[in-house]
Order: sequence, then structure tokens, then C-alpha cells
Amino acid sequence: MVKMENGTVTSNGWIKVDGEHDKGTNFKGVLYKKDGEYALCFVGTDKWNYKDHVANIQMGAGLEIVSPDSVRNAIAQRVHDLSGLYSKDE
Repeated sequence: MVKMENGTVTSNGWIKVDGEHDKGTNFKGVLYKKDGEYALCFVGTDKWNYKDHVANIQMGAGLEIVSPDSVRNAIAQRVHDLSGLYSKDE
């Protein structure tokens, strides 16, 4: 889904707004919209990517890889930039 072109309509009518694939961390996320609603989707563990397994082990051990606040803020800003939706920081 990340590789789909922006604007592509899925089989169930959702339109891909944007997607992100960070090759350094293997993070993958996609933003869709349909009928005025938005869905932010994340891809889970890629069984063939060792970075995902290392991150899973670190999180399972209680280590904070990335600050949850920094991730939330970055995602909120990206969604706002793409959709114009209201941000709590405005």
C-alpha cells in the first residue's frame, strides 16, 4: 500500500493521500480518506526485515527507541499539512 501512487482508490473506495517508508527504520505508514473521514494506517512487523525484529525486542524489553510524543507530534503535523485538519497545537 505504501508503494501505491497518491490519489489511488482502493477496492473499498478509500483514496491514498500519502505514505511514508523510512528505509533506515523500516517504518511504514499510509494516510487514506473517504467521505470526509481519514484513516492513518501503519504496517506491522516485516518478517524478512531484521530491523523490525530488533525494534520489537527493544520495545519488549521496555526500551524507548523513539519518544512516543515525538512520533505523535510528527504524525499529527504531517496529517495537518496534507489534510488541513485542525491540530490541537493551533
